[in-house]
Amino acid sequence: MKDLFERMTQNNLPTFLAVVIAAPLLEEWLLRAIALKGMLQHMDVWKAIAWSALMFGVIHFNPWQAIPAFLMGCLFGWIYYRTRSYWTCVALHAINNGMSFLLAGLFPEMSADASLRSLMGNTPYFIALACSVVILTLVIYYLNKKLAPAPVLNPSYERNESLPADL
Repeated sequence: MKDLFERMTQNNLPTFLAVVIAAPLLEEWLLRAIALKGMLQHMDVWKAIAWSALMFGVIHFNPWQAIPAFLMGCLFGWIYYRTRSYWTCVALHAINNGMSFLLAGLFPEMSADASLRSLMGNTPYFIALACSVVILTLVIYYLNKKLAPAPVLNPSYERNESLPADL
């Protein structure tokens, strides 16, 4: 697993194309444009988003990325649900992967299994984490207020409707 990470953090053009371009295009197409779009037509919104996010975490094939990938999958799923924009999700995914690629390039001496916390130290890391959570919360709140309501997909499932007594 560590060897795989070391190959993924190499700072070269093939790695850039795979991690920053191809992975967002393919993963967002598979998990948002196909899986989530289909699930939104057959189940409640949050169940569909959670299932697509779980798949997003699992396809990363590594336990250290599974929880962050699940959380990012929830965010990307909500954004897809509200905007129906595949390209917005691809752009955000590419920015996220690009930041990791940039950090690997800026700190080549850092081992592949090192964390941002080990790079920054505890206090700056937790301050940055808290600021990020606050900013993310405010941005989601703002977007939730300003984005148009999510388009209706004509779901083909039944929502706990009671059946007539004569059936």
